[in-house]
Amino acid sequence: MLHTTFALAEEADVCSGRYDKFAEAVGGVKEYGKDTPIPLTRILEVNGIRDALWCFRCVLPEERQEADRMVRLLACDFAEHVAPNWIAPPGVVWKPADTIEVSRRFALGKATKAELLAAGRAAWRAARAESSARAESSGRAAWSTASAARAESSGSAWWAAWHGAESARSGESAERQWQEEQIKRYLGSD
Repeated sequence: MLHTTFALAEEADVCSGRYDKFAEAVGGVKEYGKDTPIPLTRILEVNGIRDALWCFRCVLPEERQEADRMVRLLACDFAEHVAPNWIAPPGVVWKPADTIEVSRRFALGKATKAELLAAGRAAWRAARAESSARAESSGRAAWSTASAARAESSGSAWWAAWHGAESARSGESAERQWQEEQIKRYLGSD
C-alpha cells in the first residue's frame, strides 16, 4: 500500500480543485491532518484514476522506491493490454511484447538501462512508422508500449502510466475499469 499526505501533495503542486475535492470527502484538511498518511486507494476511490496515478509522484519518502517500481509495472500492464491492437506497418518487424518484456525486467532489476533504452528506441521507431502509415486502430498500442519502454526514470515511468490511462479516457469505460483494477491490485489494501 502506498500513501501520500496533504502536505506532500501541496509540495508537489497538486491541482487545487482536485485537492479540495478530496479534502471535502475526508472532512477537511484540518480535521484529517496535513501529515496524516492517505492511502492511494482512497484517492482512487474518491478522485479517480488520474489523481491516484498523479499521487504516485508524491508518496511518503520511505515508499518512493516501491512507487517507482509499481508505476513502471503499471505502464507495462497498460501497454500490454492494448498491444494486441498493434498492426505493424509494412517493413516494421517490431513486436510490443519484446519491448514490454525488457521494461518489466528493468522494473524488477533484471535489465540494464542500456537494454531499456534500446528497447525504447525500437518502440519509438515503430510508433513513428505506424503514425506515418496512419494505422489508426493500432496507434494506442504502439505509443503506450513506446512510452512504457522509454520510462528510464521514475518520472517518465509515471508519464507512461499516465499516458496509458489518458488513452482510455475518451469513452472506453471497460478499459478504464480494467486500469483501475490493475492499480488496486498493485496497491493492495490497508
